[in-house]
Amino acid sequence: MAALSAQRRGMKTLLLEREEEVGGNVICGEGVSSWIFKDFLEFNPRWICSKITGAVFRLQDVREFMVSFPDAGWILNRKNLDEGLSRIAATSGVTVLTGALASAPIMQGDKLIGVTVALGRSERHYFAPIVIGADGISSAVGRWVSMDTALGLREIASCAQWLVRSSEIPQNRVEFVVGRQIAPGGYAWVFPKGGGAANVGVGISPLCSRRKAVDFLGDFVSHRFTDAKVLEQKSGGVSGAFKGELARENVLLCGDAARVGDPLSGAGIYNALATGALAGQTAAEMESTELSTRYRKRVLKKFGRQLRMSEELRRIYLELDDDQLQELWQFGERRFSGRTIREVHFFTTVCSLVCTHPKYTRYIPRLAKAGFHMSKTI
Repeated sequence: MAALSAQRRGMKTLLLEREEEVGGNVICGEGVSSWIFKDFLEFNPRWICSKITGAVFRLQDVREFMVSFPDAGWILNRKNLDEGLSRIAATSGVTVLTGALASAPIMQGDKLIGVTVALGRSERHYFAPIVIGADGISSAVGRWVSMDTALGLREIASCAQWLVRSSEIPQNRVEFVVGRQIAPGGYAWVFPKGGGAANVGVGISPLCSRRKAVDFLGDFVSHRFTDAKVLEQKSGGVSGAFKGELARENVLLCGDAARVGDPLSGAGIYNALATGALAGQTAAEMESTELSTRYRKRVLKKFGRQLRMSEELRRIYLELDDDQLQELWQFGERRFSGRTIREVHFFTTVCSLVCTHPKYTRYIPRLAKAGFHMSKTI
């Protein structure tokens, strides 16, 4: 998206893809809101596995309630989406190189002026006035220019996901399961992909358990399905913190490299596309003295308050015990069970929670501080 956005604005753009195939090593739940096709992309059925029209919420895999959400979104085929986007970019004039590992920076003093690229057994050097790092959770580009994007144990979620086939896979409904026994400091999910298959995963906080995410996933799958067949296994880390490190001089970061995934839910596809579009747009303006400042302001204006609030909510979530989780789950059940909703209003929901359980008023100053901090930053 960054390459496409820059190229469409007249920039000569090179897109370096580490994998031999674009989308060949995607680690993703693949769920996304319907806004993706309203704000960025023209709908393409090849990119879709299933349409989501509802959700099931469970506590400790024993109690549940259901919500109808007709416009919730989609479960994507990320390989097809990524490959399709790269084809659109190439058709627009972007030079796309696959199997191209940007292995080292080329520096001029403190400024990044190019990259050394390993292409098979050969090595090439590419130079450019602007470099956009879209290289994921383990981004090297930010480190090259001393941006502080490192994540501590408190700021990361450890995740494991299996592609599971079962006769018990729900159709058109996602499932979310919370509880310390299921996913300490996180949650479990079931995202149906059609054809009796689903992405089934668990994300946990490493601070909450010595067991690995894959161990909790194994337990969850064995309890949730009686006839599960595991087709594929993946694991990885998800950022649980917004670091605010978005740009430095002529270097811009977007997507997971910029830590703009939602800290509470881990959702990152929409934010990645949005920051990619903003990075390409800003790069095309070529005002190098204002480049990093302009990009940072644009990203913060669009996502800053949301990310700071979500980060604070995640901190609060990690503090809750099982009794508090049950209390909050029961509040959600009373408020949403059996309803058809179009969107969830955060402020209204928080006000209702505080009115129902006044003791949670103590968290209001922390959330207000997060929002105020963001207002001052912007």
